[in-house]
Amino acid sequence: MNSFKTPIRFGLIFAAVSIVIDLILYLINPAMMQNTMIRTLVFIASLAIISMAGMRYRDEMGGFIKWKSAMTSMFVCGMIIFITQTLFLLLFNEFIDSSAFESEKEQAIQLIEKMRGMVGDEASDTQIEMITNQKNLDFSRILNLIFGSILISFLIAAIAALFIKRDNPQDRFEKYA
Repeated sequence: MNSFKTPIRFGLIFAAVSIVIDLILYLINPAMMQNTMIRTLVFIASLAIISMAGMRYRDEMGGFIKWKSAMTSMFVCGMIIFITQTLFLLLFNEFIDSSAFESEKEQAIQLIEKMRGMVGDEASDTQIEMITNQKNLDFSRILNLIFGSILISFLIAAIAALFIKRDNPQDRFEKYA
């Protein structure tokens, strides 16, 4: 655990900052929490933080890092960020403002209605019924959101590690010595 001190710290700090941003947006205007542009900016910022955590970890390792180590450190950082954000939003929608969850459901239904022509009436009606019956703290929903957070963290870390990795040139010579 000590070896991932930096990624853990980056993840916790950004998760806290993200929660504070969400609360400030909610106090200014609750609809801003669901604004796609703001969500996109927060996501891009989280990508930058995950990459910075990987670069800082690489520097701590002497300036060289293998893909697996870079990916693992950034995966830890990303998991902390995305799982914390997910759990916060679940709890926020349940205990602070339950109307936010209903608003999200309405937006999803409107999106499905717009796509009705492409997916068909039966599929649209099935999806709308599922969304209508969905509860915020439903166990399967929580598992899906957490699994999605882990998957997104892994994909981001795996791709970013390709750019962060830096092989030590000495390793090539030692391998054949």
